[in-house]
Amino acid sequence: MDYSFDVGGLVGGILGVIPTLITVLLLRRQIKSEDKKDRVETVMKLFNDYFTNENFQSVFEIIDQDDVNKSKNEIEIILSGGEVNRIKETHLSQYFNYFNAIAILVREKIIDQHIVLEMFKYQLERTFSYLPLIQYVEDFGFNKVKNILPNALFTYGTLSDPTLRKLNPELKGCAKYLENGFAISLNGYKLEEVKSDKVYKALVLGEKSCEVSGIIVRITDNSNLHELFSCLDHYEEVDSLYDRKIIWLPKNNSYAWVYMKKLN
Repeated sequence: MDYSFDVGGLVGGILGVIPTLITVLLLRRQIKSEDKKDRVETVMKLFNDYFTNENFQSVFEIIDQDDVNKSKNEIEIILSGGEVNRIKETHLSQYFNYFNAIAILVREKIIDQHIVLEMFKYQLERTFSYLPLIQYVEDFGFNKVKNILPNALFTYGTLSDPTLRKLNPELKGCAKYLENGFAISLNGYKLEEVKSDKVYKALVLGEKSCEVSGIIVRITDNSNLHELFSCLDHYEEVDSLYDRKIIWLPKNNSYAWVYMKKLN
């Protein structure tokens, strides 16, 4: 492969803030190689660097607490200039710089988005479940990370209807960011009632023989993810009835966001 950008400039300008991210030698070899093994080794290096970085782990410990309200409060303290367990806003910036840098490697086709999501799905899912962190990404130039996030929503209910999305006042803020794609069936999942009144149903894991029919709704390029998910999360009553997750769509060979039943 022939890339027109300078390897040293890429590493120094983009990844320099994260010295443990990847060596120049490994990146140079990766750029010149089409071998899948090298690509996997590159992502494994990224994965290992993430888990050996104490600051990254401390940031994620705040994000990944069982007590969601406590996580929200501590995230707000950090974003407002405070400190929690020695973690400050600068550590949060480095954390997102790491994923922003990986996203640039994905954009330049140095590593594959699918493999990155295989490695970091849980971390990205948990991190982007918090709207203040999504706002932080939008406000401070970390939006390249969208290159590694799913660009589609699997929906099986009212969100599948583009007319409803445009006419419903609750969805006014996000309808412009969504475009209907195609019908698809999802194996290994089923629908359950959310509340005893049986008005709402939600996706849950099921047996392999289970199947749920739905629609792939594409998230448009350059969408404002904070506006999109603020609107959708409110509509879907996230934190009380539903959780926003990232799932694998085997029939489409891709990942998608989905709203699943909140499990107590």
